[in-house]
Amino acid sequence: MIYQSIPTFSDLTPGDYNVTVKDLVSGCISTPITLTVNPVPTLASPTASTTIQPTCITTTGTIVVTAPIGANFQYSINGGTYQNSPTFFGLVPNNYNVTVQNSSNGCISTPTILTVNAVPTNPNIPIVFITNPGCTSTLGSITITSPVGNDYEYLLDGLNFQLSPTFLNLALGSHSVIVRQISTGCISNVTYFDIIQLGNDVVVFTPTALEYCDPNNDGLGTFDLTQVVNFVTGGNSNYTVTFHETYIDADIDGTSIPDPLSYDSIDFENQIIYIRVESNLTACYSIVQLELIVHPTPEATTPA
Repeated sequence: MIYQSIPTFSDLTPGDYNVTVKDLVSGCISTPITLTVNPVPTLASPTASTTIQPTCITTTGTIVVTAPIGANFQYSINGGTYQNSPTFFGLVPNNYNVTVQNSSNGCISTPTILTVNAVPTNPNIPIVFITNPGCTSTLGSITITSPVGNDYEYLLDGLNFQLSPTFLNLALGSHSVIVRQISTGCISNVTYFDIIQLGNDVVVFTPTALEYCDPNNDGLGTFDLTQVVNFVTGGNSNYTVTFHETYIDADIDGTSIPDPLSYDSIDFENQIIYIRVESNLTACYSIVQLELIVHPTPEATTPA
C-alpha cells in the first residue's frame, strides 16, 4: 500500500475501497472506512418503430420512440443532433440508427436500427375486357381483369372510385379507367377504350319454296321445314333457327312452330313461313321468308 499526500483519488474503477490515514510523525494508521465507486450507468436501446411508411401521396416516413421517454431523455438518428421530441418526421427512405441520451448523466444508448421503406410503385395499367352492345342494346360493359384484389379500387371517366372491377351500362363512345392501390394511394396510368355498336353478324340466304302435291285437293299440306336450315344458315353452327307463322312472332322471338319436321300448313295453297336465325354469340338475328306451295293433284277425267 502506498500513501499519498493528496486527499483525492482519481480514475478509480467501479468497486469497494478501504480508505485509511497515516500520521507521518507517529506512524499511526487509522481504522479504514469503506467507500464504493458505483458501476458505470447504462442505457438500453430505445423501443421505437416506423409508424408511417412512405406512400405515393406522402413520400416520407415517421419514426417514433416510445421508451424511454421523459424530461431527462433526448433522441437522435444517425448520429445527428439530439432533440427533445421522440418523433422524427419527414424521413426519406433509408436505414436509421436511433439512440437515446440521458441528459442527467450523459449516457447514450446502443442504437435501434429501423427502416423507412422505399416509395411504392404505381399499379400496372389496367387491362379491361370489353363487352360491346349487340343488336338489341346501345349499352356496353367492362370488367377489369388486372390488377385486381381487395387492395385496389377503380375509377371510370374521372367520376367516383369503386371497389368492383366491373362497370355496366356504358354508353357508346370513348371511356377511360384507372386503378388506385388503397394501401399506398398509388394510381396507375390511364387505359382508354371504346364502346361500339356491333353490326348484325347474321348472314342468311333466302330458300326456294317448298312444294307439296295435295292428294285430297284441300289446299293444305304437310312440310318438313327443317330441310332448308342448312341452306338458310350457310351451315353456320353458331345460329339458332326457329320457324314462325307471323312476322311479329319471328321479330319478337314469340310463338314458334313446335314441330317443324312435320308442319301442317294453315293457308290455302300458298303460305309464308318466317324463319328467325339468331346468333348464339351476339344475340343479333335476321328474318327470312319461306314460301309453302300446295299443288292440287290433277284428276283424270273420262273423255267425252
